Amino acid sequence: MQKVYKFTAKPQAGTVFSGKIYAPGEDEAKLKLQRQGLKVIDISLHFSDTVDLIFRKEPDGRELAQFYKTLSRRMANGGGLEQSLEESLEFTLDTVLAVIVAMMIVAAKNGATIEDCMQFGGLPVRDVSVVKALRQAGDAARGLNDLSVEYRQAYILRKKLKAVFLEPALTLGMSYFMIWGVFYFAVPRIQKFYSQLPNAKLPAYVQSLYAFADKFDAHIFVSTALYVALIPAIFVLLKSPIWGYLRDKIPTLRALSERSDHAMIWSSYALLYEAAMNRADAAEMIAKSAKRADSRAALTNMAIAMRNGREPARAVAISGFPKFVHSSVSNSLRSGSANDVTEGLRLFAANLAEDVELLSERITTYAKSAMFILMGLIVTGVAMITAVPMIQTALHQV
Repeated sequence: MQKVYKFTAKPQAGTVFSGKIYAPGEDEAKLKLQRQGLKVIDISLHFSDTVDLIFRKEPDGRELAQFYKTLSRRMANGGGLEQSLEESLEFTLDTVLAVIVAMMIVAAKNGATIEDCMQFGGLPVRDVSVVKALRQAGDAARGLNDLSVEYRQAYILRKKLKAVFLEPALTLGMSYFMIWGVFYFAVPRIQKFYSQLPNAKLPAYVQSLYAFADKFDAHIFVSTALYVALIPAIFVLLKSPIWGYLRDKIPTLRALSERSDHAMIWSSYALLYEAAMNRADAAEMIAKSAKRADSRAALTNMAIAMRNGREPARAVAISGFPKFVHSSVSNSLRSGSANDVTEGLRLFAANLAEDVELLSERITTYAKSAMFILMGLIVTGVAMITAVPMIQTALHQV
């Protein structure tokens, strides 16, 4: 497990400075710093940042986009790498990203290039490859700016996807606690009320439910523990292939999943294509970050086909991509110049992002209707086991 350490050190030429670094242990952290030519004066565990790193392995996408944009502007205006990083760190609010930037500063003090600083800081290999290629072409600032644009688009896309399911999740959460409250608070009091009525006769389904509630309340700690365990069980289900299979059986959800994944895939591929990265290596690299299993498989097949001598356009056509992908992407890859290809891929990714927005609105409308129906069923169910028996008993007494 990675931990965050704060340190004070002195470079071979320069003044003493403080920073942060992540490593599996203190000895590994010291070794990392020493390899950068630093003499470690003091080092200790940074507890709060370590805890944050446990729960968040990657920096916030919006913060990373802003960091790349800020760094790009400062370098384009002639700022030195070390100075640009130090100034960018002052405006970095994300704790994970702050550690990454602090590590980049360590490497910069040792005279490392921008891509070596990024690699030492633990930024994605794709980002390092893009900046390295464009730095060698004399335009590292443009590479950083392109990454900023791509990360911002990906952040907006993910935000829209989360918004689709936020309201249903809140409604289900409220229902979840309400059902527990009915069993623990409402049912015992209603049972007590009925026990005081002469000749009270309850429907069979209510008697069965009340018998279950008696067992639930008699072992309240075990019952509550099992009930709470439903939450992690649901999260495990949503992360499992079973959910992916069930989701893809619903056409609208499948379309949303496919288009959101491919919007990010081809935006990234355009970035690597523009940086003149090996086409097969680019496909293989993006496959590692694709969300869907079929997307990963298709990208891997594409890389294999290109290594076997296929042209990129032909490789896309035979690799198992969805129909809406291989026709548009193949045409873009046949455009001619690298600029035309990247422009075509980015336009395709933008079109997919628009599709995601439309699908999100449609699913949100469906979800709201479904939640109204669900809440109606829950209220009806609660009434059937509380108010309806009361009314029946009152009429029976008359």
